[in-house]
Amino acid sequence: MKNQSQQLDLQGTPDNVEVTKAPEETAVAAPLPTTGAANMLELAISKGLNVDAIERLVAMCDRERAEQARQAFFVAMADFQAEVPTLEKAKEVRNKAGMLLYKHIPLEEIVPVIQPIAHKHGFSHKFDTNPVEGGVEAVCIVTHVYGHSESTTVFMPYTEGLNTNAAQNRGIIITYAEKGAYRAAYGLQAAKDTDANLPDQPAKIGKEQVDEMAALIVEAEVERADVLKHVGVDALSNMTVDSFAKMRSSLKARVKLNKAAKEIGK
Repeated sequence: MKNQSQQLDLQGTPDNVEVTKAPEETAVAAPLPTTGAANMLELAISKGLNVDAIERLVAMCDRERAEQARQAFFVAMADFQAEVPTLEKAKEVRNKAGMLLYKHIPLEEIVPVIQPIAHKHGFSHKFDTNPVEGGVEAVCIVTHVYGHSESTTVFMPYTEGLNTNAAQNRGIIITYAEKGAYRAAYGLQAAKDTDANLPDQPAKIGKEQVDEMAALIVEAEVERADVLKHVGVDALSNMTVDSFAKMRSSLKARVKLNKAAKEIGK
């Protein structure tokens, strides 16, 4: 799968730029272990069972494979996040008088650092970015080599930059929405965000992430009010990209602990 991102040219207009994967390390997927359903399916075929029985076994096998792929995704993501470096914001933006306004790290500088490590752990990504009412919604879809995918959506409202025209403003919003989605999808950590001259409008999560967070809260058996208080917002839709990524990791860890405790208690 090719990794693509929309980036700004010198005039601020987004162009599709292909991201080339690093050749030095290639993720080679070992076969997934044979499932119980797969063994039963092989036996059923050899015994000549009827079509209905075989179809049910095929469906069971597909479900087991999908669950294996899902688990492999999260194991690989944990290994990736343990290896990935902290992002350093070194690019300076100054006004006409030479005063420093903010520092940031552009998406085109993040990807070459992160993607070789992601590829090493079997990950690739693509963007699906579309205009929506009031702004732009960017979806970063991360796919693992075994086939499981997770998507992260970030909404960025329309705003005006410094001395920019409408086309440049649109390009800026697309780029920062995609950067926010990319960082959230991979759980990347960085210093406090002051880039894009949007200090009062940090990137917020989209509807898909709101739904995912709501489901995780239920699955982790925690109170929504406690989560909202912890991240300092009054609604899930007001969560920022960074707070979503951190809380998502925390709740997934809580879900695993709950499952382990239930297994021990049986």
